[in-house]
Formats: sequence, structure tokens, C-alpha cells
Amino acid sequence: MTKNKKNLIKSVSSSKKKFILIIGDDGAILSLVAGKVLEERLFVAIDSPSDIGKLKEILANNKDVPISILVDLIEQSYTHQSLPAVSSFSINRLVKKKLDRMFPENHLKGSILIDRNKIGRMDWNFLLVSVPFTEPLSTWFNIVIEQDNPLDGIYLFPIEAERIIGQFNKVFLPKPAIVKKDKSTPNANHWQLFITHNKVTGFRQVAFKNNKLSFTRQISVDNTETSNFIAGTIEQEAINIFEYLKRLSLQESDKIDIYVIVSKDIKKALQKINATLSKAVILTPQESAIGLGYEHVVGEDDKYGDILLSVLFANSKPVLSFIPESVKNLFILEKIRKLIFFPLYVIIPSCLLYLSTIEYQVYTTVERLRSLDDTKKNIIASYEKDKKIASSMGDVTKISEVISLYKILSNNEHYSPIQTIHDFINVGNGKVLVNNLNWQIISSDSRQNSTYNFATPEQNNQDNNKQIQMTLELELINNNSGYQGLFDDFDNFTKILNTAFSNYNIEYSKLTDNIDFKQANKIIPVKLKITGPKNKS
Repeated sequence: MTKNKKNLIKSVSSSKKKFILIIGDDGAILSLVAGKVLEERLFVAIDSPSDIGKLKEILANNKDVPISILVDLIEQSYTHQSLPAVSSFSINRLVKKKLDRMFPENHLKGSILIDRNKIGRMDWNFLLVSVPFTEPLSTWFNIVIEQDNPLDGIYLFPIEAERIIGQFNKVFLPKPAIVKKDKSTPNANHWQLFITHNKVTGFRQVAFKNNKLSFTRQISVDNTETSNFIAGTIEQEAINIFEYLKRLSLQESDKIDIYVIVSKDIKKALQKINATLSKAVILTPQESAIGLGYEHVVGEDDKYGDILLSVLFANSKPVLSFIPESVKNLFILEKIRKLIFFPLYVIIPSCLLYLSTIEYQVYTTVERLRSLDDTKKNIIASYEKDKKIASSMGDVTKISEVISLYKILSNNEHYSPIQTIHDFINVGNGKVLVNNLNWQIISSDSRQNSTYNFATPEQNNQDNNKQIQMTLELELINNNSGYQGLFDDFDNFTKILNTAFSNYNIEYSKLTDNIDFKQANKIIPVKLKITGPKNKS
């Protein structure tokens, strides 16, 4: 048993399907019910390994579907008991003590409140219920809890018939008789008798007084007997029940409704007898199913009520649940888990939807970050590339200054320093190096110098009577040609210079006399001043 207790504590099934295993002394029938639809049905003999194997296979294929055990065994005990008029807070404890004293420890025990006396001591009236937890019930229970299916509980058919007969009343007694207490019938009661022929049980008779279980009895019958024989047996048992009910409290003024569920052959035989059950509502399983709105549950040839009763029970609210003491604590734990986890079926989908939204937002954010990261990498790569180009270009500031100066110098239409410098470079022929250059705009009339303002060249371009005066500090390069060669180079330079700048006044310093051949590799400085042009065209 310890090995199987763990199966009572499983995650709560969200399935709307239910397994109902109705067990009797002649076997059991498993039904898989989904609302008003019967999906599976299987008769199982307790001594048939093949049948039990099929049962386990069906349960395994639907392991999340809960299962209820509906007991219709012959060995059940129902005892009416009056208890002292204690408070409603104390009565349950008193009932438990009474059950423990009256029935053995290995019995499944429970109670149903019938009513409370309204006069006198106002005692509590209970129906105390007991069923031995022995074979075959214990055997079926062990088979069930060995499976993965959650166990809803153990229920007794006579007790649950209270809900089932209520469904019959709504259909076959559209306006149930309501017994009014008046002077002519001060003690009138409403009785109902429910008789059903079941495959696993035989005939089950259940009597209700004012909608409360009062009496139940089971009759074993050989299903191979003729319909007339079985009908006669039912008629005789009905007579016996009425006699017993009269000894209980049935009066002539009481109203009684009778339902009989049998095969169509037995129904015909009962209608011929026309005796005790002449006023009963006699129905076949199919007629009952159609009337109650379960058209596809049983067929025309179904003789027994087990399947119909299982489906009706699956669609009813249970009255009283039983569970063995050995696993009761675990079963209570399972019920608590249902109460805890039920709200989660609403909360969890909402959370999952919310999380999926967040996940999408995170995904899009990550993608945007990746895109930004790629852009950043491209910018850095472009920057590094430009940085390498800039470093290879040298001092960018100086280059920028040269460009600015070039723009300024190129802006003069009448006297262009750039053109003058360009002409001078052609004269140098690679033997003259310019170390320093200073140029000015001077007046050709007054010969007064005015330093050129780089910031405002426009002011200097308006007067055509101005000239450029360039002062250059040169270095005459000695190419190991000796003293005479140096002077020859200088003479050639001056001749070419005078020819190239014939429209300019040229002044230059002479070579120093302190030159020897030891200084042949050195550079000889020369200062040159060019002023012009003399005539502007």
C-alpha cells in the first residue's frame, strides 16, 4: 500500500472527462464519461487478468483523467441513529465517536443528516453508513491507485441515488408532488422507490422519505432466467418492500413514486402483472437515457442500468465521499492541492501571456541593441580607418593652414603671390632652397610698405597701383662643385632670375667671401627681395 500512496498526490487534472468504476459482487464496469458523451465502456471480471489488463490500458491512455469508484456491493450497512441535542459545532464530533464505536476500524464509515426533531428534546437524526474495506472493494481500490489517474473518491450508489432520482423527477414528474401539512393529512410524507437492474449487482432497491435515504436492499438474480420469472421476482420484492416500509413509517395518506429500470422484455412482463407496480414509471435504460437527454449513452439492446447510472453520477454533485484511513491524510492533501491549484489555472495562462509579451519586447529590444552595436562597430571601424589616414598625412593642422593660405593667396586677381612663387620655383632648378618667405603689398607711388592682412584680402585688391614685395631667405646648395662652381651656380641663378622676373626689381645679397673648400657640403645663405610688377597689364 505504501508504494501506491504517492498516486493520490498528483497534479490536478484540467480534463473535463471522468472515469466511473461501478463495482458489484459480480464484477465491475468502467465508463469514460465526457459530459453527456460515453467514450469508453468495459466490463471487468475480478478473476480475469485479461479484463484487468484492458482496464489498466484504458486508464494508462487517459492517465490525467480522474477516477471515481461507485460501490454497489451487497455488504453495506445503514443504521438510523438519534443523537442528543448538542450544538451544531459538537454534533460532528459526537457522530464520529458513534461511528467508531458501532463499526470496525477497517470499515469505510460516514453519516448523512436526515433531520432534527422540532419538538421535545430536538434530537439529531442521522443515517450512519458503513461498508467493509475488504475484498472485492479493497482489491479494486488497490488496482485503481496503482495507476497514474487521480482518485476522486469512493462513493456508495444507494447514497448517490439521491441525486440520480432527482434528475428523474425533473423529467418524468414535471411537477413533483409537494406534500402540504394540513388538518386532513398532518403527518403525510413523500416516498420514492428506485429499482434498477444492474449487471454487476442484480436488483438494487433504494427508498427515499422526503428526499432522504431511508432504506436500501439488493437482490441477487440469475440473469439467465426468463423475463417472466425475473418480473415475478421484482413484483414479490416490491410487496416485501412496502410491508417493510409500513413498519417503518409508511402511511396510507403518504404519496409514493416508483421508478423501475429494466430491459424491454422484463418491462413487458411487469406490465402484464398489473399489480403492486401498476402505477410505477417503468423504463428501459434507453428510454431513461433519451428522456434525460443522454441519447447516445446506451443502445436499444442494453438490458442493464449500470452504464446509465455511471453517466448520471458523473454529471451529478456527489453526496458523500469515502476514503480508507490508510490513505486519508494523503487524500485530504490532494483536495487541498486542488483548492490551491484551481486558481492557478486562471492565473498561469494570464502570466504566460504577460511573459510572452515581455519576451517579445525583450527580443525586439535585444535586436535593436544588436543593430546599434553593429552601427557602433561600423562607426569605430570607419573612425580607425580615418585615423590611420590622418596619421599618415602628418600634421593636419599645418595642412589646414596651408590650404587656408592658398585660398587667400589665390584670391588676388592683379598680383598673385602664388603665381610669383611658382615662377620662382622654376628658376631655382633644384639648387635653391627657400627657408623663409615674407611678402607685402606696397604702394608703387609712395613706396610705403603695408603688411598684408590675411583676414581681409578684399581690401587690398581694390587698388591697382600696388605691388608685391617678396623677401626670401634662400639657401644656395653646394653640390661639391668647388668654390668656382658655387659662384658659377649663383651667377646662372641670377641671370635666369633676372630674365624670369624682368618686370620686377630684384635685390639680393652677395655671397660671403669667407667660403673655403672645407665648407663645400654646407649651405650658403642668400637673401633676395623681389618687387613688382613694374607695369600691370
